[in-house]
Amino acid sequence: MVAILSYFYSLSVNACEKRVQNNFYCALFHDLPESLTRDIISPVKYGIDGLHSLISEYEIKLINDKILPLVPSDFKAEFSYLLGIRKDENNLFVKDEFENRTFKDGVIRSCSASLKSFNENDFNAIDGKALKACDKMAAFMEAALSISHGLTSNELKKGLNEIYKHFKEKPSIDGVNFLKLCEEILSYFKLKLES
Repeated sequence: MVAILSYFYSLSVNACEKRVQNNFYCALFHDLPESLTRDIISPVKYGIDGLHSLISEYEIKLINDKILPLVPSDFKAEFSYLLGIRKDENNLFVKDEFENRTFKDGVIRSCSASLKSFNENDFNAIDGKALKACDKMAAFMEAALSISHGLTSNELKKGLNEIYKHFKEKPSIDGVNFLKLCEEILSYFKLKLES
């Protein structure tokens, strides 16, 4: 679902062909390391000081030991890039699949701003911030669908509310209005948020 949403996002911002592909495949594989570590829910992952960094280090080790050996050698650098793995300024491996980045001439560059100025195939750009929004939107859609079918829990309702609040604070990325999409989903399923 995240990959599909990223594809539509990419079309909405008129992304170049390579950027569309990168966004789709990054979104498709963004949870691949969790196949080895299992999913750790966000409140735990980010709620315990230092745990997120520890999990990222472990995921990098598992990717290097278990996943990359299965990838053809001429594709390993690009696949690592799609997974969000790069070396930082201290030459240490870091992982952030949701960072805006480019990959040109063998160098990965983090981009804090919009990728509009990198919308050419040569830049090999990935809209990490937008992919994070697509990930949240997929969770929002899943929660809304479950609740609308009567499969509900306090966690689902809380998650729906928290994601909505997130998009209320940051409604758009490069002109794509995620808040409006949330409101349309709530309207479609005739759901009301709890105050």
